Amino acid sequence: MKMKILTNKIPKEVEVSRELIPEEQPRNVEIHKSHKKKTDEEVSYHQKSEKNSKTNQGGSYRRLMAKKYKKPKTRGDKNFGKRKGMK
Repeated sequence: MKMKILTNKIPKEVEVSRELIPEEQPRNVEIHKSHKKKTDEEVSYHQKSEKNSKTNQGGSYRRLMAKKYKKPKTRGDKNFGKRKGMK
């Protein structure tokens, strides 16, 4: 690979500027990384308000079936008044 690359000389009419274009200019990038640990006061955890706290009620289907097939409100004999001659 000892090839020689042919180069042309720059003509005298072309001006060579020492000033860098914006893409060539060095960038000063400042990186601010803070690795400090957060204290309890800085942590963004807080308790939910009373109205926003939910409880596990076991699913809507279970609640609907429980409402439909729940125990009767009265516990007595429903057919007591309909009986005849049971003495």
